[in-house]
Amino acid sequence: MKKNALYLVVAFILLFFIVLAVMLWRFSDVQFLPAAAIDFAKEKLDLNYSAKSGDDWYEQVAALNNKNSVLPATLMYIKLGQTAQVDEKPLIKYGLFISKCDSYSIFCLNRLAEQLGVAVTVVRKGDATQIVIAVENEADALKLVSNLKKLNIHSKIKEI
Repeated sequence: MKKNALYLVVAFILLFFIVLAVMLWRFSDVQFLPAAAIDFAKEKLDLNYSAKSGDDWYEQVAALNNKNSVLPATLMYIKLGQTAQVDEKPLIKYGLFISKCDSYSIFCLNRLAEQLGVAVTVVRKGDATQIVIAVENEADALKLVSNLKKLNIHSKIKEI
């Protein structure tokens, strides 16, 4: 009985696919013509391209002569021999130790660091997480720690 039921199911599936193929065949209206029946000599195809000069940038690029080179996507000027004057204050780096380092605490840390303008680097290696913050003075680091405590995230800082 089970073997006959299996044959019956396979037969219905096969019948379904045959009916589907016939319907798709009729829908597509495919007509097979021999390759020799198509005469390309009668067709007048213009394969020449003439670049139009226009106001758009892509029409101007199309009108350029081929010089076997690639047009740059971005333009960069580099001047060598200049010394840069940086007026930034030196940043003090602190290691931030969080008692429970989960995704919620990392989310809150990133949000608070963005609000306070503190640079944060989070490095995860397996279960261990190392967090480094760079601030101008210790008061900014303590402000970050106090704001984390308001969110019930207990943390400590240590200068690196």
